[in-house]
Amino acid sequence: MTQSEKWKDIQEILLRAECTDDREFKALTLQHNKNVSEEAKAIHKEAIVIDGSVSGLDNYNWMLAESGLTAFNLSVPDMFNPNAGAAARNLSNSYWATKRSPDQLTMVHSVEEILEAKRNGKIGAIPGTRQADFMLHRDLVGAAEVFSMTGFRIVRIVGESRSFIADNILAGTNAGLSNQGRVFLKALADKGVTIDLAYTTPASFYEALSLLSRPVICSGVSVKALYPHPVNLSDDQIRAVADQGGVICVSANPEMNWNGKDLPTIDKYVDAIAYIKEMVGIDSVAIGTGLYAQPGGQERHAALSVLEGLSGKQYPADYGSPYLAMYDAGWGVESTSMMGLNSIANLPNLTQHLLARGFTKEEIKKVLGENLLRVFSATWMK
Repeated sequence: MTQSEKWKDIQEILLRAECTDDREFKALTLQHNKNVSEEAKAIHKEAIVIDGSVSGLDNYNWMLAESGLTAFNLSVPDMFNPNAGAAARNLSNSYWATKRSPDQLTMVHSVEEILEAKRNGKIGAIPGTRQADFMLHRDLVGAAEVFSMTGFRIVRIVGESRSFIADNILAGTNAGLSNQGRVFLKALADKGVTIDLAYTTPASFYEALSLLSRPVICSGVSVKALYPHPVNLSDDQIRAVADQGGVICVSANPEMNWNGKDLPTIDKYVDAIAYIKEMVGIDSVAIGTGLYAQPGGQERHAALSVLEGLSGKQYPADYGSPYLAMYDAGWGVESTSMMGLNSIANLPNLTQHLLARGFTKEEIKKVLGENLLRVFSATWMK
């Protein structure tokens, strides 16, 4: 089989796994949870579980039911639709999803509402952004107030490209914050919004940290020392986030947990968590999978762009693409997912693997959600 034929197969697998509620993918995903111990189940049930990076919410579904989530950062708008109308539609759709399943879902805008969701056995969606260009307005301070009033609690300042606020590491440049960005970031923080510095260049990253002087998050990233993907954080960046009381929310994207040799399984995900723990302590690491809250939640065009972008085609790596390696290893419909962490449904399996790795109950509960809850308590307006 030629490389071109393999990529065509991988593309079809991606569309099955991310754009449909594929029966085989669901069965294999649930199979990974079969070996979760009673001890791990009990820890997971007791824990406040917050995913710092999730997209897509249309209704309550089997992934959410299996996940054990308490809350998640619901990132809008769609990847390649950076306008206020798209953000409003995405957020409105999510509000309607909670209205259709009021016994299972709710929107949350405060720490107390997250805790209330936990007490009531519901899952809370935290309005957040996957990029910020749709917030641009000539009155930046006013815009920050409006979007805060709208309910946004987490703002990632760059998406898949540079924004009016900051530079993007994938752009191949290393610019700092713009003049507009400095004004807007300070205004957002003053309105009680948590700032997400994922995907920023080092210059923008350090300037934003200095400007804010408060905890931040970096969601949907991993550890560059283990996995040399361009968006992953260096040791110095990890220390800087930790020194400011912030949290690194580790991605479940195979590309960001791939070193060119070891296939990206859930064990590689735990390696990243363990690395951060050993470097800066357990208080500075959390989960930010970047997965979907919805079976088939990925829009087809956006899904196809994944293979054209970070797969190693647009940003070629000396060690090649994980997708080809996973496909060649015979992973089938799981060839575009981290084995064992295929979806948010596998978060109980993550608890099992953390426990098996020697993490204590208290450490696991911090990773699963308590660390993010602490940052929210420090940054959200009371």
